[in-house]
Amino acid sequence: TEPVPDHSTGFGYFLTYDPDAGEKRAFWKQSVEVCPNTPYEFSAWLRDLGGQAQASFQFEVDSQLVGAPATVTGSSWMKVSETWYSGATTGMVRLALVNSSPG
Repeated sequence: TEPVPDHSTGFGYFLTYDPDAGEKRAFWKQSVEVCPNTPYEFSAWLRDLGGQAQASFQFEVDSQLVGAPATVTGSSWMKVSETWYSGATTGMVRLALVNSSPG
């Protein structure tokens, strides 16, 4: 089979995941520091690699879902994003991408 290029240069790295039966299970997470009263845009590039199940995921900040589930459709890369407003939150928060549709 042909190698799958990344969304930018075609020669970089990317994360693949196979949705399992564990709905709301994080498949990527990272802690970052945020400032209060600041909007943050979270984004991800998606592409279907030809799997059987239609993958769907959602952004999460400190265990709170942000925005609507994003569904992977088609074999071209597509960017999805959501904006989160920090409000009074300051310091470290945990970002995650969670599975929102069992595969």
